[in-house]
Amino acid sequence: MRWEQSKLHNHEAILKALRDGDKRFKDLKKLVNFSEPTLASALEQLRKEGLIQDTIVGRRAGYTLTKKGEKSYDRIFLLSDILSEIKSRGGKYLSGGTPFQKVGTTPLFWPASVHLAVDKNIDNISQMISKVDLFELQHKVVSTFVNNIRKKNIELDDKQQGNIVVGFEIEYPDLARMVNSNSLEKWKKMWRKEKEILTIWLQDSISGEKKPYILPFKIFGREERK
Repeated sequence: MRWEQSKLHNHEAILKALRDGDKRFKDLKKLVNFSEPTLASALEQLRKEGLIQDTIVGRRAGYTLTKKGEKSYDRIFLLSDILSEIKSRGGKYLSGGTPFQKVGTTPLFWPASVHLAVDKNIDNISQMISKVDLFELQHKVVSTFVNNIRKKNIELDDKQQGNIVVGFEIEYPDLARMVNSNSLEKWKKMWRKEKEILTIWLQDSISGEKKPYILPFKIFGREERK
């Protein structure tokens, strides 16, 4: 398992380096800091998967991302890049949220951790959303998963590995404009209109396609559609 995780990390590092531009072997080696055999093996695997291809960089042999490789990069780094950018700007970061359990009691399992990252120039974040608020949101998301799994009789295998990420990015200027213009109340009124088509826009980070998604309920109040 550790070997598989290490290989995945190597592939991600190469994809990220090539996302910034085409690179020669020696330039990639400096950026990712792998041994020559490790880098050569990873490049060969990425080539077989159709994520990279050979190219010419300054009259020398090099590597470039394919269209499939660009889409793979977007799928992997869409959220992590946002977090990395906030961290690089000296932002604040908070994570946690596993409930405390007394030693000797029947084992309980909690699958989620809550994460908050915010740019350092944004003040009063703890007043906008407290730790208690974060944990309540975490509980709401986990409960939604569990309720849907039970309702739809989905069978789960605890031996299957993998992570699920549910992310929300809030643009501070738009948040300020929403509050100052009372847009939230206007949105609520709009969603309450009986003839209003209940849609939101979703963009697929892999294909880049942006299309309307018909909601099965109203955003505020969760009224089921008839």
